[in-house]
Amino acid sequence: MVSANTMVRKLLGFLAVMVVIRGRLSEALPVCLPVTKADIQRVSQFLTMYVDELPKIPTVFGYRVDEEGCFKPGYLTIGMFQKKWSIVLSPSEIADVVIDFSTTTASESLMNNAARYPYPNGAQPDQYNGRVMKFIIQSSYFDPPDESQIPSNLVTYTPATTATASVLRYITIFWTTKTMS
Repeated sequence: MVSANTMVRKLLGFLAVMVVIRGRLSEALPVCLPVTKADIQRVSQFLTMYVDELPKIPTVFGYRVDEEGCFKPGYLTIGMFQKKWSIVLSPSEIADVVIDFSTTTASESLMNNAARYPYPNGAQPDQYNGRVMKFIIQSSYFDPPDESQIPSNLVTYTPATTATASVLRYITIFWTTKTMS
């Protein structure tokens, strides 16, 4: 039996996501807590990441890296009525996400993985691979105050090229729904 902590470490090792937090955050921890049936989220090799119900979060934005290695800005706007946002990541993709927790009244938030395996119509996961990270948000003020700002514009990156590559390899991925022993 694989422990929940081991599964979370494997999942975090596979998923290249950097989350930059501004606001009253004390720590970001992998979640290894017992999960109720209602809490179970479904996962796959493709990951659907989302942060659960946080009231009054203004804007979340960041970069995605596509399969060619190109950074593409991705903007996710969260208003008072839209409580959740999500990002779908393929195995070779990464995302840098900026979340401003400074205006929320919540004391914690969970980042979950809700995709199926194989994606998109595969089996739903068990309690060990749905939770990715837990954010514990402090309600007290920092001393000295946190005066960091979320940038209004993202940095532009030069697209990746194969012009200077010494070897070019082609990789084929096969999807299956059969159980492997």
